This record gives sequence, C-alpha cells and structure tokens, in this order.
Amino acid sequence: MLYRLFDKSGMNLMPEKEARKVKKVFKVPEIKKYGQVVDLFIFPSTSMDGVQYNMYLIFEHGILFYPAVDRKTEPLLKLPEASG
Repeated sequence: MLYRLFDKSGMNLMPEKEARKVKKVFKVPEIKKYGQVVDLFIFPSTSMDGVQYNMYLIFEHGILFYPAVDRKTEPLLKLPEASG
C-alpha cells in the first residue's frame, strides 16, 4: 500500500489523519515466485507526458521495476532469482 506523506507542494507534511489514508494498493502476484517484499523505492522521472513515477520492488529473491506507478504497467524483471 502507498501513502501520501507530503502535500502537493512537497514541502509540508500532511495532517496525520490524511496521511493514514491509503492512496494506492498494489497486488503483487510475483510474491509467490520471488518471496516477501523487503523494500520499495519510488523515484520521479520526466517524460514527454510530464512527470511520472517509477517504482522498484525489492523482494527476497529478485527486483521488479514498474516504469509508471500512475498507470497500469507490467513490471520488468531487473534481478532474476539465482538458479541452483
């Protein structure tokens, strides 16, 4: 689940009541293959469409990259599960 901690200016923290509201829920079917989610990173990137956000999901046995968090996109495997 993703939460918003800062207001739209990015400078001020949201009130606690607002910050506790879930903004987006991700269902991750890859958890069966790569293990539990260890961490996630979200970075802004600029494109022809303006600013969008990229997300890296770090699993116990792999890393998935989502090129656009705002839209439904298929993740790209960045670090495959080690074989053997």
